[in-house]
Amino acid sequence: MTQSALALLAAAVGVLVAIRLIQLWMIWLAALLLGLIMSIDKPALLSFVKDLVGEKDLPNAVALNNAVISSGRMIGPVISGLFIASFDMAPSFFINAVSFGLVVLVLMILDAACLRVGPSVERKPGEVREGLSYIRRDRVLRLTVIAMAAIFVTAYNFQVMVPLFASRMLGGSSELYGVVMSCLGLGAVTGSLLIASWVKPGVIMVALCCGLLNAVHIWLVLPLGVYFALAGMFLLGVSAGFFNVTVTATLQARARDDLRGRVMAMYSIGILGSGLIGAPLAGTLADMVGVPHTLLIIATICADIAAATAWAWLAHEGEGALPSSTNCASLGYPSKERPS
Repeated sequence: MTQSALALLAAAVGVLVAIRLIQLWMIWLAALLLGLIMSIDKPALLSFVKDLVGEKDLPNAVALNNAVISSGRMIGPVISGLFIASFDMAPSFFINAVSFGLVVLVLMILDAACLRVGPSVERKPGEVREGLSYIRRDRVLRLTVIAMAAIFVTAYNFQVMVPLFASRMLGGSSELYGVVMSCLGLGAVTGSLLIASWVKPGVIMVALCCGLLNAVHIWLVLPLGVYFALAGMFLLGVSAGFFNVTVTATLQARARDDLRGRVMAMYSIGILGSGLIGAPLAGTLADMVGVPHTLLIIATICADIAAATAWAWLAHEGEGALPSSTNCASLGYPSKERPS
């Protein structure tokens, strides 16, 4: 349903562009509808990964899924740019609509009998509260969600910081901006593929990824030339890929099947909604203190998040084991749930 809605939305914008009736308010409306649809699509998609591959191969599947998404962000704008230069803007929207149609076709022919699906969850009042309470009670989920939210708000404002980095620190044009974005996307793909073979979900891995983001942001501040900066942007993509895959795999592997969709909705809220706070703050800081100092502030916050997450986990490591099966039910955990 969500993929069909996205296809219709892309096709509608394409038609308005083709007949030259598109207006600015229509773009705002389309963006609002896109966000509303994605708020449903993203948790469903992320939860569906475990149904497809099962728990054993989940970290690899999450990493490969992230690599595909990162590849699309890197390659898609290039292809769209070529189409716009050759055929105007409307065909890009129509091709986008067809791409969603292909996903719908794949879902229709999928052998549902081979899915590793848990029992259906009966709808009832208070499901959102139940999901939030479950995250709060589980220390792995709680620490992961807190670190994730802080990093997304602080360090994931690429739509603001990358253009400012290219223009103000490198003095480049739109062509250099395109190269910088390609380096970021290529790094994200590389990071996702690298971590696919050895990722071990967990709070300590999340903290290590936060520390890596700290180091990369310091790298970007060093005034050692364009090529050094492009290498730093590639490493930023790698570290972002590491963080995305680690967080997603940790949340999916830890969450109970009947609550996994609600847990993954927190990831969607973080990745999609963090820009509401982070983007204006990043832009304001860049104007007030400059891009280099803004990057240093981001690096400092990433280091603080890494240290706080690791300390919060290690200080109570003895509490990481779940209770025995005799009292798991009282805490809302199934007796078969693995220790953290």
